[in-house]
Amino acid sequence: MKKLLALICALTAVFCVGCSSSDKPAETAAPTEAVASTVTPEPSATPEPTATPEPTATPTPEPTATPEPTATPEPTPVWEPVFEKEWDVSDVDISWIDPEAKLVAFTFDDGPTKFYDDILNTLEENNMHATFFVWGQQYRDAFKEAMEHVVSAGCEFGNHTWKHPYLTKISAEEIQAEVEQTRALLETFTGKQEFLVRPPYGSANADVKANVFFPMINWSLDTGDWNSGTYDSVYEKLVNVKDGDIVLMHASYKYTYEAVRDVIPVLKEQGFQIVSVSELCKMRGKTLKANAAPLGARVTG
Repeated sequence: MKKLLALICALTAVFCVGCSSSDKPAETAAPTEAVASTVTPEPSATPEPTATPEPTATPTPEPTATPEPTATPEPTPVWEPVFEKEWDVSDVDISWIDPEAKLVAFTFDDGPTKFYDDILNTLEENNMHATFFVWGQQYRDAFKEAMEHVVSAGCEFGNHTWKHPYLTKISAEEIQAEVEQTRALLETFTGKQEFLVRPPYGSANADVKANVFFPMINWSLDTGDWNSGTYDSVYEKLVNVKDGDIVLMHASYKYTYEAVRDVIPVLKEQGFQIVSVSELCKMRGKTLKANAAPLGARVTG
């Protein structure tokens, strides 16, 4: 019992001391003196003002030259038929022809063919010309250069219709269409609109004359190369030509080309010059007309 009382008294004493300690205000710590006065920072150096860049000069664009207006090409006039029109030979050059020479016109039907270039090379080597009557339906792109060769060699194109029919056996409209289709083809190579016409088989009548608005040309000498001809038969005909002859040949046969190649030097020695039909007619003063019977005789002036 005594121990219990002693424990109670001790706890009570501890409690009283704790209360008195908590009632005393805590001492406020004295402020610490600043060890040194506050240092005023140096003011930052004012940066030099950035130089304002000079404005970039905007280049003044050179004024664009106004292009000259392109001249509008004159449209090619549409070919119009003129009844009984005279054949115009004003642009046919005959300055190269000896006025004292004997003249013969070589004509080649049924082209273009693979022998065009061979024939033309021979003519060029001898300073001679000829007329090439074109069968329109025979044309292929493969012959384009050969057709151009005719022009560059100074030779003449003629019109041998499109399908090579007997013109005497078809209608007026068909006759005109046959001639017109080939005429248009030849215009693309020459820029010209008018060409002499050779009716297929030399066949013409009143209806053909009325519907072919160009002079028609047949021949005064047929070499017969188309009729089981040979080199010898063609050569024999050629070597016996007469002054003013219009000679019928076909560009389809190798033997015709070979006979022409070999006979030209002989004819030159005989005093002949070989020319186109238009050149022959101009040299001899022969007037040709459209809607007329085909010319089929020597042109002697």
